Amino acid sequence: VLTLRPGVRAEQLGRIDAVCALPLGHRLAARKVIHAKDLRGEAFISLADVDRSRARIDTAFEPEAVERDIRLTTTHSGIALALVANGAGVSVIDETTASFADPSLVAIRPFVPKVSFEIYMYHPANRVPSELQERFVRAFREWFKERMAKRN
Repeated sequence: VLTLRPGVRAEQLGRIDAVCALPLGHRLAARKVIHAKDLRGEAFISLADVDRSRARIDTAFEPEAVERDIRLTTTHSGIALALVANGAGVSVIDETTASFADPSLVAIRPFVPKVSFEIYMYHPANRVPSELQERFVRAFREWFKERMAKRN
């Protein structure tokens, strides 16, 4: 458990991979895997760099100097996914958020090179959690653990 700032503890739950989200019918949706170079010039929905997610994703495009057309930036993968579903562009998001995609609107494909996200649960450091909070935390840990086991 990390202490990021006074009053907040962060519990690392694990790491998850990034995937590429594309509007269904996009020219790249027929591919089994999306490489960073495939997204050259594409309308791109980027994550904001509030937690180093954007920096991790941007690093994947650097070796081949892939320029994307960054149309929108958001702090949440869920919003990026909704924008993809509405045809605003493509995005690279975490696989857990991507699992909630509507398959009639969005194609989810593995992304290369591998990009990983660290997943944390944040807790108040100076308060005893309520019973309800503890039940939620236990349920979420179990859900996340099961989700990680299913992907392997």
